Amino acid sequence: FPPYSEETIDAAELAYKRGHKVIAITNKENAPTTFFAEQSLTVKSENMLFTNSFAAISVLINAISTQCALKNKTAAERMLKELQALSKNSKLHLT
Repeated sequence: FPPYSEETIDAAELAYKRGHKVIAITNKENAPTTFFAEQSLTVKSENMLFTNSFAAISVLINAISTQCALKNKTAAERMLKELQALSKNSKLHLT
């Protein structure tokens, strides 16, 4: 979602290049992460007050990522360790 985070775009690109399936959850079909995504979920973040609300979007992302991790705990732990190591050695900072 705007402003599009360079770290998020870099993470999507890295996952794509490593052969991982990427799902983009964003506000428009041609957002930067969609170019690396196998699937995209387009979600409007504007509410009735014309402000952006990310609460529902955050819940959706948390539910999807938790279910993926629970489906294969070993792979999730391995991927998390790999991402932490990569973040120490590159511009991709995951904190």
